[in-house]
Amino acid sequence: MKYKLIPLLLTLSVALCLSLSLAACDETPAEEKGADGHTHIAETFNVNEEQHWKTCTVCGEKFSAENHSYLADNACETCGYSSVYTKGLTYLLDKVTGTYTVQSIGDARDVSELIIPAYYEGKAVASIGSEGFDGRTSLESVVIPAGVTSIGSRAFYGCANLSSVTVKGASKLASIGNYAFSHCGSLRKISLPAGVTSIGENAFEYTSLTEIGFGGTVAKWQALQKGDGWDNETGNYTVTCSDGKVAKDGTVTMN
Repeated sequence: MKYKLIPLLLTLSVALCLSLSLAACDETPAEEKGADGHTHIAETFNVNEEQHWKTCTVCGEKFSAENHSYLADNACETCGYSSVYTKGLTYLLDKVTGTYTVQSIGDARDVSELIIPAYYEGKAVASIGSEGFDGRTSLESVVIPAGVTSIGSRAFYGCANLSSVTVKGASKLASIGNYAFSHCGSLRKISLPAGVTSIGENAFEYTSLTEIGFGGTVAKWQALQKGDGWDNETGNYTVTCSDGKVAKDGTVTMN
């Protein structure tokens, strides 16, 4: 009798193994399955400056979205995306935080459009150094990545032809140093994220500011720490906040 059970036990064992194997094969992550249960199919990545993701060729659903992970050559190790930035700048590594400060113009002396990278040699660029671009009259536009948290004192002092400053994406910018944009006579408008907590002394003096965009509320703008003379000799600007406007003379108009 026991000999007759052996084939039966073997059959049951094979069936169990096959069942477990099929179950394991079906362990597809939820984000890689469509609403109807099909497994997403995508041949290539879609990218922007912050993330890469895939779009299913069957249902069109976006899946597997992740932030880029940059290698030393500024290319994402997963999708290969390489950011566009100004070559030749100099950097200083903070060994404590593991982040870089963009320190100076370096070999890009006559550049008119300055694009600061989000990453350099695989590490985040977190600040713009003091006097880094002081007096660079060739500069007409500056693009600052979302990860930069501070702009140093006199960083763009005397950049007379600088007319466009773009702070990208969900910016972490918190502080703008003393005289950072002082004597930038062509600068008429700038947008600042809600996370800015301090604007240094004379930071925007002798600019032509008429428009300041601010991502926070009127109350947050009023509470923001501003150094003496930060807006000395600017244009007659208006700060547009999320819930109203503040004129240079302090007049508030709520939405």
